[in-house]
Amino acid sequence: MIVCIIRFPTIRCSNSTISVVNVGGSYKNLTVKIYDGQKSDVTDITENCKDATFVWSCSISDEDWTDKVTWYKTGYNQMKLKFPNDRTQLGKHLFVKCEITLGEETIEATTLFGLKI
Repeated sequence: MIVCIIRFPTIRCSNSTISVVNVGGSYKNLTVKIYDGQKSDVTDITENCKDATFVWSCSISDEDWTDKVTWYKTGYNQMKLKFPNDRTQLGKHLFVKCEITLGEETIEATTLFGLKI
């Protein structure tokens, strides 16, 4: 079993964790970590996936925003994302997905960000 997780910086607010992307702000660092095993026996196998293809995309309310944001690749499993200064999107949620393909197998990691100033 392969489990895939995107790790990202978080902001703590009122006893809850909220992940945000700043509209018109700086880059948000994203890292995909790939684990093999159950929750009780987890092994990080990200290093074994250097030859995999990582395809990043994003959307807001089922509208594709992949070509509207700025992407900057920093490593085989790392990407920086910058959201444009489009204030009409404030308060909405940005859904980020990374599809990882290695050989015949494809898995995906997803995460959700709130959009704020």
